[in-house]
Amino acid sequence: MQARIDDLYELAQYDPMQAIPALERLMTTYPHIPTFFNHLSIAYLAAGDQEQATACVREGLSPSSPVSLCQDQLREPVSSARGDRESARHF
Repeated sequence: MQARIDDLYELAQYDPMQAIPALERLMTTYPHIPTFFNHLSIAYLAAGDQEQATACVREGLSPSSPVSLCQDQLREPVSSARGDRESARHF
């Protein structure tokens, strides 16, 4: 899979019109992987579509996006662990 992602990154820069549909499909299948938002925005920029590139970045950074939701879930255990350490210091 990593080799395919790397190929799509190259394609996004040099043949964005071919990369865009492939990246859109991957984003639909794996909406929690931020790399696809990044590569798709690069492809849109390379194709000259700054509006779509900006929209893609905003979607990836949106608090309701699957990427943000996954990041929040990853932070939660860390916050809980910090809270436990803070509680332990008070004893």
